[in-house]
Amino acid sequence: MFKLVKYMKLINKKVYLIGAGPGKNDFITIKANEILKNADVIIYDSLINPSLLYELQENKYNDHRKKYIKVKKKEIISQYHKQRLIKLIIYYNKKNLCVIRLKSGDPLLFARGGEELIELLAHDIQVEIIPGITTGISAYSYNKIPLSHRKWNSSITIITGEIASSNKIKQINWQNIIIGSASLVIYMGIHNLFLIIDYCKIYGKNNEIPVALIRWNTWEEQEELIGTIGTIATQVYDKNFGPPAIILVGPLVEIRAIIKYNYAKFK
Repeated sequence: MFKLVKYMKLINKKVYLIGAGPGKNDFITIKANEILKNADVIIYDSLINPSLLYELQENKYNDHRKKYIKVKKKEIISQYHKQRLIKLIIYYNKKNLCVIRLKSGDPLLFARGGEELIELLAHDIQVEIIPGITTGISAYSYNKIPLSHRKWNSSITIITGEIASSNKIKQINWQNIIIGSASLVIYMGIHNLFLIIDYCKIYGKNNEIPVALIRWNTWEEQEELIGTIGTIATQVYDKNFGPPAIILVGPLVEIRAIIKYNYAKFK
């Protein structure tokens, strides 16, 4: 009991920036799960699996005074709402409460966690970062697509398909990225998919290179769309395949069919 009380006093002095992983509840880290159980305030993004929050509310550690505050994506993007969010975190921290900023995937990879971290540190708020399994990497692994292979793939580029200003998507050095990497992992790229595919074609990716789109990665609602550089844009349009989705481009997508075929033998 003494150790628990001591631990609670320690965690109340800081804000925790936690990555919840790609979505499936048992992919969150042990440390993250323990801290979440003891939290007073959990400020979470819209891509957090509701079943994770339900488990927290149902477990024996739950205190009914615990606050759950949802932050919508538009509120993260807006500078005005971002400042309000920072003020909200500071408010609860100053009340000596254990505050969790919960993000999907890893908090510092295309999750705007870096921006929030810098803001909080500037206000003299101590922040501890708990890494999470990033969605882009797990989209390969969970769906039996090797991210690397000594015979076929020696380079990987992780990139966002959505920039703070929509006009800046064209300012990315697509030529260097596409020519210099065998495989691409593209976050938040569905809305700009047609433009991204055009760049792939312009800078040398032929129409036969495989592409996989993984929507709601690891969730029960997960959907997949497999195609090629030449077909995927039409497939997305025909299927009305929308976000949130990870785009995987590269030769190793093709190996997945062989791997899945062999996995079928064990069923």
